[in-house]
Amino acid sequence: MYQFAPALRVREITPVSLVNEPPSFTESLLRSSIRKPVRADGTAIIISTRGRPGIVNALVRRIGEQTRPPEHVFVIASKPEDISELNQDQENLTVQIGRTGLTLQRNDGLALAGPRFSNIVFFDDDFVPSRFWVERMSEIFAARPDIAGLTGAVLADGTTTAGIRLDEAEDMVAAARSHGNQQRGFARGVRLRQQHGL
Repeated sequence: MYQFAPALRVREITPVSLVNEPPSFTESLLRSSIRKPVRADGTAIIISTRGRPGIVNALVRRIGEQTRPPEHVFVIASKPEDISELNQDQENLTVQIGRTGLTLQRNDGLALAGPRFSNIVFFDDDFVPSRFWVERMSEIFAARPDIAGLTGAVLADGTTTAGIRLDEAEDMVAAARSHGNQQRGFARGVRLRQQHGL
């Protein structure tokens, strides 16, 4: 999660192509937004996904249930099958087929988001956040403008075990909240088992 000071900005980016190479997806997006003044405000969530259409669909649904939903969600997939279960007609949702690889997909998401948002959040597609996650993150950044980035604790990590089913992960997050184990739900979630992923 990264915070950018809301301000009017003029982008001074000069994309560079390799000799004899066509412009990349990210480069094309950057060219289209060079030197356009914008006001940064709100939160965008960028999700990179590969090989988990059901899980990314559940994450997008859960993000919509946040106590303070983000202004926009960007889902960057590597092929159409990755997003086959998403309703792509949802408001404030952009779904794009980008390049393969976590870093490349995140960069494609950043290029789509541009400088419009003061907070950028990266969620793994197999993360199950508390429903208070975005609200608490926004409160921390508003109260502490000296903080530029943050991360949080994970209640359980299915990548180091046999994996955690989605319903179990959702129950763990809800139980942590009901037992007062988290301050208004911030930085809590469960990471499901890594399968076919990034």
